[in-house]
Amino acid sequence: MGFATGVLTFTRVITANAAGVSVGASASASFAGQILDADTLFRPDGQVTFATPAALATHAGQGAYDLESLLIHEFGHWFGLDHSAVWRAVMFPYAPPPGQFLGQRPSAEAPDGPLSDDDRTGIRVLYPDPNDTIDIGSIRGEVLPANPFALALVPPASPGNFVTGIFGAQIVAVSAGTGSIAASAFSGWTCNASTNSLLFDGSFDLERLPTNNSYLIYAEPLVGLVAPSDISDVFTDLCSSGGNSECATPAVDVNFNPRFRPSTP
Repeated sequence: MGFATGVLTFTRVITANAAGVSVGASASASFAGQILDADTLFRPDGQVTFATPAALATHAGQGAYDLESLLIHEFGHWFGLDHSAVWRAVMFPYAPPPGQFLGQRPSAEAPDGPLSDDDRTGIRVLYPDPNDTIDIGSIRGEVLPANPFALALVPPASPGNFVTGIFGAQIVAVSAGTGSIAASAFSGWTCNASTNSLLFDGSFDLERLPTNNSYLIYAEPLVGLVAPSDISDVFTDLCSSGGNSECATPAVDVNFNPRFRPSTP
């Protein structure tokens, strides 16, 4: 049932919503958010063809999709990455066209060749290297409406979870030196540990950035090729753990035009 029109492959990831839970033969989770199980499925109905890198050119005329590109994307989910709205990212929710592949082929010299900087930053955030002294930069802020009354048009969250900032804007950090996208995130929330609730305040947090660079930051609504529905799990999963039965996320805000406010470094 998961293979709706246009779906080539998908990964089901089961994560713990509390310490001590398990699924199947998995060991008990040590913390909420721990990955307990992951399964990748490829379209089984013969409507599409998949080819390994060596056979891709031969089968390109038959509309074959690159098996390696799809597997690398799905393995990103195994490691805990969700979809990215960055076009170059391997976690972009749309596959390369038949006969094409994303980025570079993995090699002994560049085993992570297919990955974009956005993908690499995401992995560093989830699995930080304690010996890394370069990728330790962070940029934090809020995306706020110029007119706070505009938020009245946004469908409300649950009682007690007020919306005071832009929820679901894509925040992108562009390397001033290379022009490439170093990292991206979505704005919208912070966690209030004392009340076990979410504050929808437009906050964003870009972590594990190389400190030997400077960055340009911009915000954009999800009104392009990637729509909120393509990355809905990023937002709906916010209320799937923690035991707060009153938690509910607001609708992703796509009705804004970015405007930058000068600030001091």
